[in-house]
Amino acid sequence: MKKNIAIGFVILLVIGVSVFGAFKYGRSWQSNIDSNPDTKALTEPETIIPLSETVISNVLIPVNDGRRQKLLLLDLAIYSKEENAVEVEKQRSQLKNILLKKFSSKSNDYYYSVDFIDTLQRDISNAFSEFDGNIIQKVYVTKAVYQ
Repeated sequence: MKKNIAIGFVILLVIGVSVFGAFKYGRSWQSNIDSNPDTKALTEPETIIPLSETVISNVLIPVNDGRRQKLLLLDLAIYSKEENAVEVEKQRSQLKNILLKKFSSKSNDYYYSVDFIDTLQRDISNAFSEFDGNIIQKVYVTKAVYQ
């Protein structure tokens, strides 16, 4: 009988310490969240900047591989801040020229790589950012045909 009372007392003691610890830890965890600026960014909504889309379709790039001439056909979706959309539209010919210069001399290995679209998209973004600074926010390749 005394043994059962002792076991019951130990169980109550463990439960009491667990509840107290959980309560104490929960309060300290919440105060850490409130004081950490990184977690405030998670709870406060970010301001979303509306972007404008400019489509450049059917850009035909001749690619000379040394033996024969091949062709790369591209469609691009270019995203910029709304206040820069007119500027991107004005630069359409210059952007096509950048594509022509950059991709007409690439090797066949470039066009036949497994991650061709990702590499192409990254290279186009880099080429455009060198040209215009921060006018263009994002570039998506929506069609890429090489033959």
